[in-house]
Amino acid sequence: MLGWLPSLQHGLLPAWMFLVSVTAFGNSAQCFITGRQVSARVYNAQPSEVTALTSRFFAAWTAASAVIRLYAAYHIQNAAIYDMAYWSYIIAFLNYGAEIFYYRTAHIRGPAFAPCVVSTTSIVWMTLMRSHYVASS
Repeated sequence: MLGWLPSLQHGLLPAWMFLVSVTAFGNSAQCFITGRQVSARVYNAQPSEVTALTSRFFAAWTAASAVIRLYAAYHIQNAAIYDMAYWSYIIAFLNYGAEIFYYRTAHIRGPAFAPCVVSTTSIVWMTLMRSHYVASS
């Protein structure tokens, strides 16, 4: 019945990637549907800078990263896909870090905290486990 879920045969990272992807698709849909409401909660230090257009861009980026990570969940042993997913987390980490600490459009407390935790956890996990999932060439 659950044969469509990523295999846990080699570890939990594929399940994590699947969960992150499903959550991201949900967040992306919320941003497309509600306009600026969801994005304004994330960028809570400067909600006036969030427009319907920036919210749709945020939704598109989130959907694109979800697709990359979903592919990684099912093809975790493919080095190129693994690396694309890894870099998507680095980009997310740098983006949220810049918004919190440089641009000051978001606060570490609140909705911006979750992507920081997810990206950091994923970067560390993927760095430590790369040789387990991806055969060296």
